[in-house]
Amino acid sequence: MQTKALEGDDPEAIAAAVTKLQEASHKLTEIVYADTQQQEPGGDPEAEDNGTKSKKSDAVDADFEVVAD
Repeated sequence: MQTKALEGDDPEAIAAAVTKLQEASHKLTEIVYADTQQQEPGGDPEAEDNGTKSKKSDAVDADFEVVAD
């Protein structure tokens, strides 16, 4: 069993088990990424904002003059 490799002292068996785990992790990441892209066909909705959404802001555009005391 591969999980026993991590309990042993054989560096080659440990490296092989780690590699197998990394490959499985990469496959899982690809599946999750593909599934996310299917659910959101437009991609990242924040990236497509382009300033078209109204945003409430308390900022005031004004001119000012510095006066020395």
